[in-house]
Amino acid sequence: MADTALKIWSNVPDRSILEVWLESETDTWAGGARLVTSRPTGSQQEEQVVHAQLSPGPKRQTLVAGRGYTVRLRVAFAGSAATTVMMRARIVKPGGSTYGSPWGYRVRGTNAEVQRATVIAVAKPPADGS
Repeated sequence: MADTALKIWSNVPDRSILEVWLESETDTWAGGARLVTSRPTGSQQEEQVVHAQLSPGPKRQTLVAGRGYTVRLRVAFAGSAATTVMMRARIVKPGGSTYGSPWGYRVRGTNAEVQRATVIAVAKPPADGS
């Protein structure tokens, strides 16, 4: 398990799948994320990811050659007792094996506290260099 709120994968094979999800044994929290896709032209596309897509999840995103993907995860706690949530991510290559090491980051909080983490995946440039 990682001990950092930042995970970066680079040189990811084209058409791999980024999977991101949240796990907890309680329901006194809510999660969400913002997925930003960056293109080689400099343009970006943003997508809001809601709790139901992350828990139980996973939210899946196909990674396209030459693009970068940033997922900004957020967990807001609602209960008076401390709650633990695991933020998780991994990349599955087109053949089905895992690329690099899966990531996990444990966050803990109580009512009105918010914890955040960032996952970045950058796909290999296209073979023709464009």
